[in-house]
Parts: sequence; C-alpha cells; structure tokens
Amino acid sequence: MNGVDFTIAIQKHYPQVKVLALTMIKDSQYVKQMLQAGASGYLLKNAREKEIKEAIKTIISGGTYYAQEATQAIMDFMSKKKQNHELVSISTREKEVLRLIIDELSNQEIADKLFISIRTVEAHKRNLLEKTNSKTLAGLVKYAINNFIFEDL
Repeated sequence: MNGVDFTIAIQKHYPQVKVLALTMIKDSQYVKQMLQAGASGYLLKNAREKEIKEAIKTIISGGTYYAQEATQAIMDFMSKKKQNHELVSISTREKEVLRLIIDELSNQEIADKLFISIRTVEAHKRNLLEKTNSKTLAGLVKYAINNFIFEDL
C-alpha cells in the first residue's frame, strides 16, 4: 500500500486522524494526490528536526503544513494546469463526452446518456481527437490525464 492509498484508508475509517506525509517524493502529481487524499501536511525525509516539530505542532493545532518543496510542486502544478488549459479550448459538451469516453461508455451509451445522436457523439470524438492532436481514444485519455482536464484523474 502506498502513501496515497494509506491516507485514503485512514481518512475513510478515522477521519479525525491527521496525516503528515513524510516522503522523498517531490513530484507535483504525487503531492496533489496526497492533498486530495486528505493529508494535513507534506514533508520530505530530509527535513530538519525543527521543521518536523513545527509541522506536527501546526497540524495538531488544526492547521496544515507543507514543506517548501511541496509548496513549489503545488505552484508548478497549478501553473502547468493553467497553461495547459489555455492550449486547447474544449467545450462543455466535448468535456462531457470525454468524461464518458474515459468511463468506457460506447457511442450508443454516450448518445443515450447525453440525449444526442450517435453521429453527434462521433463528431465530438473527431473534434476532440483533432483539438488534442490525438490519433486514438487511448491518446485522448492520455491527453486528459497529462493536462489535468479532470481533477480526479
């Protein structure tokens, strides 16, 4: 079980418990996942004793604590997210279709769910492939993940 899964499990069964991640990972995606999982703090293992004590005190008093490196990773993540969303303009309907593609619905299922024709679904798929420079639906899903189109991916 990794730190993210552990944090999710702790928060599910013991929501009153505060989690302070102590890790060597400073990748922005991992920091984001830990925050979404409910971690109250994030420190790197090379943190000094003083910083660890400060983090624990802050979290115990109801606050959150993120190491400088984690804060930088979050800022980089948010900056990248903003830049990537500016690259391609995806309509609300295209985003709905994309979400259903990711959820592995067929064209017919997407059409039924959105009350549109199969031809309209196919048109949205073509537009999405073109806008994202993807060749396949797998490439489209990869684009959605890499560009943070949906927060839960």
